[in-house]
Amino acid sequence: MTVISRLQIGKSVAGKKGKAPRAVYRSVGIWKRNDGTISMTCVNPVTEHKEFHTTINNRPGSIRYHPNLFEKLKDILKTEGRW
Repeated sequence: MTVISRLQIGKSVAGKKGKAPRAVYRSVGIWKRNDGTISMTCVNPVTEHKEFHTTINNRPGSIRYHPNLFEKLKDILKTEGRW
């Protein structure tokens, strides 16, 4: 059983040692845009409302520059044959 299959998407999970839960899991979509930027959208699984959309790139000086996150998302897209 994978971790995701044990989680109820959109629900908080039990906290450690009797503490209140702090994590909430959401569905996130990522894709490569034509300009090489990665788009990311988060959707509330209960309401199906788009909670946010953002872009991440690997261009120094850009407000969307985040090389670590960009590479991690790029690796996911490559693994899925989407890069």
